[in-house]
Amino acid sequence: MRNLTVVLASVALTAIGCGDDTATPMDLSVGHDQAVSVTTAKTTINEAGGAQGTVNFEQTSAGVKITIALTAVPMDGMHGIHIHATGDCGDSAADGGTTHHGAAGGHFNPDMVNHGCPPASPHHAGDLGNIMVTGGAANATIMSTDLTVAAGAKSVIGKAFMLHGGTDDCTSQPVGNSGARIGCGVIN
Repeated sequence: MRNLTVVLASVALTAIGCGDDTATPMDLSVGHDQAVSVTTAKTTINEAGGAQGTVNFEQTSAGVKITIALTAVPMDGMHGIHIHATGDCGDSAADGGTTHHGAAGGHFNPDMVNHGCPPASPHHAGDLGNIMVTGGAANATIMSTDLTVAAGAKSVIGKAFMLHGGTDDCTSQPVGNSGARIGCGVIN
């Protein structure tokens, strides 16, 4: 049974890496009553001396359910949250390392549209709006029909979840003027 599990994991990882832009959540049949599906992803925020937490992504029939749980956020209030284009939470090499988490790039925007906050249209696929932080903590559940967990052009896998220090104003271009990047996690 252990060898079967290893083979199935290998097949699943190989299939995920194929890059089919039309892919749906995979269903690799193992037997009459057993299947393996790729329908979830997650990231951990672990900011030195700052924001901590987890963000879970679950593919559902209604879209991607995003469950956010944050603690130790250094300031209360509304904070912009986004999916950024690159799964790299390092500082930006392009500006000499002065932009914290700058290597994550801009907002994830596969449709090449203007910034906005859902449900307003247009908005980047990675625009998630704002989350309210009270007492350093925040919890939220968001549904997105703009993203997928499965492989494809709108997949969150290999992107970065970003918590900003200020409120996304939902109108300023190209990123909503939401301030410094205060928490980042690569989505796997």
